[in-house]
Amino acid sequence: MSREYTRLKILIWDFQGDALQWLEDHVAGDRISVEGHLTKIDDMLGDTMSVEWDYLFCFIPAGQDELRRKFDGIFARLGIARERVIYAGELEEWVVRNDLGFYLLKGDMRKRMEVWNEKRKKDYVACTAEGISYVMGSSDRVILDSMAMYGENWAGEEMRAFHRLARKYYPADGSRGRYFIDIGANIGTTCIYFKKKIDTDVDILAFEPEEKNYRLLRANLLLNGLEGSAVAENYGLSEEAGRETIYVNPQNPGGNSVVFASGQQSQEIQMVSLDGYLSERGISPGEIGYLWIDTEGFEPAVLKGAENTLKGGDIPVLVEFTPYLWNDAGCYDMLMDVLSGTYREFAFIEEVLAGEERLHPIEEIWQYRDAPRLFQQDIFLVK
Repeated sequence: MSREYTRLKILIWDFQGDALQWLEDHVAGDRISVEGHLTKIDDMLGDTMSVEWDYLFCFIPAGQDELRRKFDGIFARLGIARERVIYAGELEEWVVRNDLGFYLLKGDMRKRMEVWNEKRKKDYVACTAEGISYVMGSSDRVILDSMAMYGENWAGEEMRAFHRLARKYYPADGSRGRYFIDIGANIGTTCIYFKKKIDTDVDILAFEPEEKNYRLLRANLLLNGLEGSAVAENYGLSEEAGRETIYVNPQNPGGNSVVFASGQQSQEIQMVSLDGYLSERGISPGEIGYLWIDTEGFEPAVLKGAENTLKGGDIPVLVEFTPYLWNDAGCYDMLMDVLSGTYREFAFIEEVLAGEERLHPIEEIWQYRDAPRLFQQDIFLVK
């Protein structure tokens, strides 16, 4: 550390009413002394200078930029130096006060700061979870942050549930089909984990259309010694071959989407249909052991382009279920045409993980057409 800290005197501006709980959860209590806990704006303006303190911890709702600017103005008018003010619930505040954060923080907030500190000024970082290492883009604030903080592979529980359902509803006579097909593979955290931890007999066939993700996918397959049992393709999957625009979200590369603008960046990508791709390469439906589809709202087009494959074999399929995106894109009728013609039932993976496994009639998917925008789950399809 660049300086020595003792027991620091803290003044709290508690705009939200949860400051004391936050301190208990995230700050080493033996390293601070709370000199004042102000909860009303009049107290904040009148009593701030009546006590001695080292740092003022301000708690305001996250993402309220205009409110933060107002508070910055109040601090300036009171003559309080900005470096003595910490918007304590905001991770960026601790990242720029690295020494102070390492001295005071504990728990998840400390882990998050450590992850961000590792990512600073780097384009790529390495992350190891459950014994599997990946190279990831440092701008990723979702999958990378989660795996680095908790040491668990992204969607590991969902994959294990998928495997259990596959064995239950699609029992294999002898060996299962050789391929784990990962559509929307991102950087490989799904297909690599499945191969290394769940079913070591599969070969990987992974599709990732976005250029940076595709490069990382190939690197991670090599890093994990899977070059002889994996094929990575720089394609998106659709109902037919063609070109599409994909919108890129640097802070969540797993959220890149053809359907909605998930970021300000975009690129043109090549699309193929799964039926056409497999036919050209002589891969039959019986050679497919598992099919995992996570394409951020483009699933109906993917399924339409895989219709012959789905009908031609007993293939366990997991699909990300985002009905509001399907409805917004005008794809619900196409989706239900494929599903109703091929499947009888489905299961929610979330219910399976909660120990409440049950099968729903496939027509029930119609009921979610007007689901709220935040409704998102995974479903397992049953013939």
